[in-house]
Amino acid sequence: MLVQHDVGAGLTGAAPGTIEKNLFQEYSMRHLTRTSALVAAMVLTAATAQAQGAAGAAGRAAGQERRAAAQERRADARENLGQKLKDMTPEERKAALAQAKERREERREERLENATPEQRAWAQAMAAEGKRIQEGVKAGTLTRETAAAQLKAWREANPRPKGNGGF
Repeated sequence: MLVQHDVGAGLTGAAPGTIEKNLFQEYSMRHLTRTSALVAAMVLTAATAQAQGAAGAAGRAAGQERRAAAQERRADARENLGQKLKDMTPEERKAALAQAKERREERREERLENATPEQRAWAQAMAAEGKRIQEGVKAGTLTRETAAAQLKAWREANPRPKGNGGF
């Protein structure tokens, strides 16, 4: 025997159909709450991304300003050095150029000390290739243009290894 129950008049004693309304309202509120939370999350994400983008743009602008200032300082130093060299006697000029060369060599050696073994090997191979090409130019078997092309081809074939930033 089948017994039919009136869902609306269940244990609560509510009028027929009110339980369905209450369930629908509860579902609607949950759905509204979830939707509101998702919208809030999307707005927060967009605001965060926009803020990070603005901060990144400011950082890039500051970096560009620093690079421009450094380039300007280097240009001034070159100009001042050129003027200083002109004002020096030949002996003073020779001593200043030798000192500058010595400083460059010291910086190069320091970079090599901080480099990884792969970076050191690459630098030595690069130096050997450069010397080989330079000898060809001095001997007259290579023009400067072909030498530059060969060196560029070697660099493309042998990319600089990544490392600890020492090189």
